[in-house]
Amino acid sequence: MDFVIDPAFRRADQTIRLIRAGSQMEDGDIILHGSNEMSDALYRKLFRYPIVGSLTAAAFPLRVRGLVAKIAGRAASRVDVLVAPWRWLCRGIGAAAQALTGIRLVEAAPTDAEMDEMLQAFREKAGPHFERSRAFVDWRFRAGPVFNARVLSIRTKGVFRGYVAVRRVTVEGFEFEVIIDFAHDLRLRGSERLALRLALIGMTARRGGDALFVIANFANDAIRQTLGFPLVPIPDRFLKHPTPIFAHVRDHRENRLKALGGTFMTLADIDYL
Repeated sequence: MDFVIDPAFRRADQTIRLIRAGSQMEDGDIILHGSNEMSDALYRKLFRYPIVGSLTAAAFPLRVRGLVAKIAGRAASRVDVLVAPWRWLCRGIGAAAQALTGIRLVEAAPTDAEMDEMLQAFREKAGPHFERSRAFVDWRFRAGPVFNARVLSIRTKGVFRGYVAVRRVTVEGFEFEVIIDFAHDLRLRGSERLALRLALIGMTARRGGDALFVIANFANDAIRQTLGFPLVPIPDRFLKHPTPIFAHVRDHRENRLKALGGTFMTLADIDYL
């Protein structure tokens, strides 16, 4: 379930009523809640929901113009020229990784059969997670009213291996290429997953982004293996706000709560930006 409220009409009492209404639904045993700086206190102090995990941020920097401008208070075009070789190197490494492994990121959409086959295997091996289907991808990233994204097919030698959804976001003058979601054939070798990350870094450099950025639940094995090195973890103190995962569970057995910590969760499931 997802909902968006016009900022002009947001009130604490409305949020409280929505949370209570969700907890009373009878067609589900578990409700996971993301949070922000406003709702965090409600989940912790009013509802006393247990925390089962947390979304973690990671990034790969490509430009320093925004950082220098923020510190110095003025444009930093000369500094950006000095680090241009770094961006060119990243573009070259990304291209080389794709050439060596055959990994390609393309705009062409997969067929229904290709998507269904890949997602079926992904559901079985990625651990507990939310809905992923062709209908979900089309609605969440293409047809939804807000927070859309570019969906790129991951292919090797023309064979569909998965997708990655990315969105360009500007925050305080910084241009981020954000990984919103992904799913792929879990038979991808480690070298192919590394090539995927390097290809995304190269794409970000080519599009002039300051950094490749992701927030996801790195306690999930599939996320940790796919979005690891060379992306660098970012401590919560450098983020807009931490994002603990709160749980409303009808059955509060401890082992069940622990299992929820590995839920596959990305920005497709909770919009942070």
